[in-house]
Amino acid sequence: MISIPLRFERFADASVESIFRQVGVYVLWDDECTTAPAYIGQGMLLGRLGDHARNRYRFSGSIDGYMAVLGGCEKLRNPTLLATEGEEAPIVSQMALNAESLLIQRAREIGISPRENVRRGVHKHLRSWCSAFGTVDIRISGHDPLIHPSKSESVSDCLVVSASIMAGRIKLVQQRVAIA
Repeated sequence: MISIPLRFERFADASVESIFRQVGVYVLWDDECTTAPAYIGQGMLLGRLGDHARNRYRFSGSIDGYMAVLGGCEKLRNPTLLATEGEEAPIVSQMALNAESLLIQRAREIGISPRENVRRGVHKHLRSWCSAFGTVDIRISGHDPLIHPSKSESVSDCLVVSASIMAGRIKLVQQRVAIA
């Protein structure tokens, strides 16, 4: 099993300094989205959020949301964490891809698919990690990014979303656990 910790904070509570040169996962909500997020993404946070801010046709009005920093963009390599094509990828980038994929799948399962995500996430990386580690968890703390920011409160527990392969398909299980 491998766990990916995601401490989500609201955009309003984050500083540019905290996301400069950082890879992470984010969830965008715009003025039209009250029950489901507009977009779930991952990557170099400052650059990706800037790209979305410039895209006036994709999002309406103001953008609010959450982000979770996974780590810097240093080239950490680990031979057991290989990209599916056989080439190595930075560990934090693989973590971000898998976390994004799990968040998108969780949103779809609870009936709030992101409006602007064309793809369902990059499941090939998640499938590869499930094969290698059995189970891949994301441990969400701070804020639940799938609750509209205007209704969000900091959570005192941790939401654990686990993925594993059953009968050839990725299966999700979620549970709330106390933060130790």
